Amino acid sequence: MTLLVLPAAGITALVFTVVAGRAVRRLMGVDIGTVRMLLAGAVIISLQGPLIRSLAGGRYEDESVTVGLGLLLLSLAGSAVIAMIGLAIAEALVPSGSIAGPLTAWQRGRGSVARVRRYLRIARIVARHGLGPYVARRGRHGRTSRDQLARSLRLALEDGGAAFVKFGQLLSTRVDLLPEAFTVELALLRDRVPPAGWEAVEPTLRADLDDPEAFAWIDPEPLAAASIAQVHAAQLRDGSDVVLKIQRPGAAATMAADLDILSRLARCLQHRTAWASKIGLVALVDAYATALREEFDFELEAANALSIGASTARTSTTPPVRVPEVYARLSTKRVLVMERFRGQPIGRATGDDGRQVARSLLASVLDQILRDGVFHADPHQGNIVLLESGGVGLLDFGSVARIDAELRAGLRRLLLAVDRDDPRAATDALLGVVESPRDLDRVRLVREVGRCLMRHLGPGASAGAGLLVDLIRVLTRFGLRVPPEVAAAFRAVATLEGVLAQSVPGFDVVTEARDIASRVRMPAFEPADVRRELARVLPAIQEIPRTIERLGQALEAGKLTVRHEVVVDAAERARVRDTVHQVLAGAIGSALGFMALMLLQLPGGPQVSDRLDLHQLLGYGLLTTGALLVTRALVPIFSSAR
Repeated sequence: MTLLVLPAAGITALVFTVVAGRAVRRLMGVDIGTVRMLLAGAVIISLQGPLIRSLAGGRYEDESVTVGLGLLLLSLAGSAVIAMIGLAIAEALVPSGSIAGPLTAWQRGRGSVARVRRYLRIARIVARHGLGPYVARRGRHGRTSRDQLARSLRLALEDGGAAFVKFGQLLSTRVDLLPEAFTVELALLRDRVPPAGWEAVEPTLRADLDDPEAFAWIDPEPLAAASIAQVHAAQLRDGSDVVLKIQRPGAAATMAADLDILSRLARCLQHRTAWASKIGLVALVDAYATALREEFDFELEAANALSIGASTARTSTTPPVRVPEVYARLSTKRVLVMERFRGQPIGRATGDDGRQVARSLLASVLDQILRDGVFHADPHQGNIVLLESGGVGLLDFGSVARIDAELRAGLRRLLLAVDRDDPRAATDALLGVVESPRDLDRVRLVREVGRCLMRHLGPGASAGAGLLVDLIRVLTRFGLRVPPEVAAAFRAVATLEGVLAQSVPGFDVVTEARDIASRVRMPAFEPADVRRELARVLPAIQEIPRTIERLGQALEAGKLTVRHEVVVDAAERARVRDTVHQVLAGAIGSALGFMALMLLQLPGGPQVSDRLDLHQLLGYGLLTTGALLVTRALVPIFSSAR
């Protein structure tokens, strides 16, 4: 019999513990961990005996059912208050989730040794380049220290490895977030790695290709090597010259480990330093990690090449801009087979030919951005080639960005405004592609944009992509965050200008774009687009007379009402509601406490036990209830403050 009683008692105690713990978690209104919930339930159950004995004077077994029930409820409420106070202190000191549970700790521990070694290496790099004081918020300020810091940061990122180099390259494009000294210095970063031997990459090729015999020959010496992949020349059985882009062995695992460390460092820095919090370092790293993972998918790169190829085919230029043919049947996630382009570096184009090549490239990139919404985001010198067969070739489609129709329309309006030198229209166009705060000083912003246009478009001035950079910096000074895809578009134009300026000295991207603008900006006004826009707005136009009629009828009947919401955002309304609930809970709890103190001062109440009279029982009950409400109001405050 005892063998049956013990398990039953244990199960019953566990059930009551879980119920009590969940009740406390519900009363607190804060999501606490499971372990803490069970501990709180255990505290409540274990305190019942001592509390009831204390309240009843040690003779609770002689009390009536009604008195016993009252003592039990009072004991439960009192123990709940004690548990809530303990949980509130625990949450304030060590919030739930800040310490990993046993299972999570075991899973993390498997890779912790390698991670610790990597952390130590990064710490040595930081110390070697003198970045420690800046990480610890003790850095000096001033122009000299800023230039020195930018150079130290570049050198540290180079020593950190491929993931850190690529992240630095991304930061170099964010002129809206970083000072010019940093963007200029970080633009010098290069992804340099020694090539892997053919014996290291050949297994990947054989594992991924269904038909390895499709190639007549493959050159084991790579044409180029980077941190993610390397490129080998090859020829198909039909005589077509191709290139093989093969993912480096272990590159994905190495990048994943470095991205994990980079993410942890970003969270730490954003918590500890003002500069990381200001630029939103965690969001930057998350976006970078997503883009880098996409670069490891060569099937996605093949799709990008097809998209860019379709765009360039629609742009009629002389010489034409081409994209290599993709051999999809031979390509996989780790192997990409493309047509081989033979030619010379873009820097060989000079004179009138160079200017014509520059105009063709600029027209193609502008069409990609403004017309099609998919564009090559990194048109640097190594990704452009003058083809022996004539024309200009684009290479490497791992970095391709997309921009939606609304943002494209805003950029077209900006191009129109720049062409007309209209600061008000330019401001409206810029505000159409960013999120505007409610307290924006629009008049001052228009003046700043006007000054920027005058600096770059006034008499004797040279526009160039610096105009776009300055416009982004103006927006940043006003607290406006530029969408990443818009920043990528501006970066692509600025990168292309740097390439073309070497071939055609004095080539002005913005001036040339204004000449090309009549063709680039017209898609929004072509008959097909006008018909499509009319079809979109026609239902709303047809509804206008009926809407006016309904408004007139409501006004005539005296039933016209206006609804105004002080707080529009749903999340903001929820915060206001929670705050009001906390204030009410605290006020009601305090009132119940005062009432309890008054009851406890009243003498001569009927005795309900050896130690309690009725006034005391009611007083302690009100006091406990008030304590519950006040604790519930205070716990979220401590939790959010933490």
